[in-house]
Amino acid sequence: MKLIPLKDYSEKTGLPIRTLRRFCQEGMMPAMQIGRVYYVDEAAADAELANVIQKETGRKKIRIVEPAMCRVRKFDFLGELAKA
Repeated sequence: MKLIPLKDYSEKTGLPIRTLRRFCQEGMMPAMQIGRVYYVDEAAADAELANVIQKETGRKKIRIVEPAMCRVRKFDFLGELAKA
């Protein structure tokens, strides 16, 4: 069992931290609160999150995309203006 802060789990899943916090507060996702910080078990949270998404959207599978897999293109606004 590996507990991680909800902020890190939010970055991993790409879901807003407010949504995940609401899931924890409503008991839809298992979490432990220490002070103001929520901690979740990754494996249990992944399983429960898949169930929550299936109930709300009807989709059976959830794919978690690692940030390293996303392609981010930086847009050089001033460079584009100079070209024009």
